[in-house]
Amino acid sequence: MLLLLAGVSSCSNTPQASTSAGTRPDISASAGNAAVPATHARPFDRSGDPQCAITYYSVGANMTTWTATTTIAGELVTQATHTGGQPDRNDVTIPAGHHTFIAWAALAKITDLNGTLHAGGTQYHCSVAPAR
Repeated sequence: MLLLLAGVSSCSNTPQASTSAGTRPDISASAGNAAVPATHARPFDRSGDPQCAITYYSVGANMTTWTATTTIAGELVTQATHTGGQPDRNDVTIPAGHHTFIAWAALAKITDLNGTLHAGGTQYHCSVAPAR
């Protein structure tokens, strides 16, 4: 089984957290681990502005993905903080739409997940919730 994450290619030029070798790992290494919605709310779930909404999924034992859905174009900054490693931070200029990111940690190890969309001199704080 091959795991495909829609929207990752739109963000593929943006550096994410480095591995010990200093390169981004190929997400196909997680083949066989289907993305599944989180089963319950986490302490970092929050409401936000309607211009940006983040939903997150658990992807096997060592990966969490989140999709930021934006209604306007701008600079999107997202970050997943987890125990045992560096935060997975993304800072990308994006069009309106769906944008998927990866944290190389199990959902159970994520201690914070947040995002801010900067557009037209205004900051929009993303809501955060488990995918349904």
